[in-house]
Amino acid sequence: MIKKIYILSYLIFILNSSFLILNSPCQWVQKSNGITSGYPYALMSSTTGIYAGTGDGVCYSTNNGENWTVIGLDTLDIRSLAIFGNKLFAGTVTYGIYVTTNNGLNWTQSSMTNETVWDIYQAGSNLLAGTYNGVYISMDNGVSWQSSGLNKIVYDFIKSGTFVFAGTFGSGVYRSSNNGQNWTSTALTGRVVRGFTGSSDFTAAATDNGIYITTDNGTSWTQSGLTSFSTWSAGNYMYNIFAGTMANGVHRTTNSGINWEAVNEGLPGSSSIWSMLIDTPYIYVGTYGSKVWRRNLSEIVITNIKKLTGNLPETYSLEQNYPNPFNQSTMFNVQCSMARMVKVSVYDIVGKEVAVLVNDYLQAGTYQVSFDGNGLNSGVYFYRMVTDEFSETRKMLLTK
Repeated sequence: MIKKIYILSYLIFILNSSFLILNSPCQWVQKSNGITSGYPYALMSSTTGIYAGTGDGVCYSTNNGENWTVIGLDTLDIRSLAIFGNKLFAGTVTYGIYVTTNNGLNWTQSSMTNETVWDIYQAGSNLLAGTYNGVYISMDNGVSWQSSGLNKIVYDFIKSGTFVFAGTFGSGVYRSSNNGQNWTSTALTGRVVRGFTGSSDFTAAATDNGIYITTDNGTSWTQSGLTSFSTWSAGNYMYNIFAGTMANGVHRTTNSGINWEAVNEGLPGSSSIWSMLIDTPYIYVGTYGSKVWRRNLSEIVITNIKKLTGNLPETYSLEQNYPNPFNQSTMFNVQCSMARMVKVSVYDIVGKEVAVLVNDYLQAGTYQVSFDGNGLNSGVYFYRMVTDEFSETRKMLLTK
């Protein structure tokens, strides 16, 4: 009898445990097997796997972070990684740049031997290195390096239109129109800028005072929230911008920074996010304490568009939203008779773009687009659909 009770209790435990596992909330999961120590300062993807630059060398994973292998430089502190052609570059603390052409079997120190290298970036046919002593430029694929004249501590680079941006310590963002040979300051000054993310429509800078966004290649910048946070890393996917903060984990905005919310389920409290990588279908972060964490993007990405079934439309059209007037959220359909690049934006009464709902290559079909006006004031707004051969604008009324 006792044995039967024991077996029954055990089965109930197993069933309950299975229920809890199957119904556990979506969250970040630690993926650090093989990374024994050293913070993951840099994360990078390639066609064959992902890399982590840590305080104890370069680590490599071929299975989405499930397992990591140290592939060299295990006595060095790695702060940046980059791949150009058949070369993998690693930027170190104090010892400059190392290069391998066989995925870490052998490493060679470059001619830059005594710099701390925060970022390595390809600008046209040039390579740029952001260091404690400014920007260095190589015109021969990393064989030789020379100063480019920007004598600031430089943490990160990004392409914005025809410009290359450089994020600096205490001097904001500089930009170059000739792939790093000369630099001028932008409108964002006086800030520590440790990271960037962006698309064809915007560039976001992760600063010591939250996130700043420009839509005109640095001529003007808008502080877009998280003003009480120091941010070190950033990423974006499908109109969602992510910010990696010091001691406050990962935050996300779906409306260009008007509102932010934490997406920290599963992360330890007060997590500091040193690095961030979006490599579909996952987002990875490197945290203080030698840990890499992974999460499925589908858990935290909010999309504004879905394709409807039915006959293919014969023309392009933008339909009236419903409900209208609306309180916070509404939706409308767009029709594409042919596959085209489509942009759908929302503008306020004075013509300022307040949201980009769609900016993608859409196949022929009918799509339902949703819009959330949370964070916006009551009033008249316009939404506009643009392709290379069609444009239409409609009016909607937000009431609160």
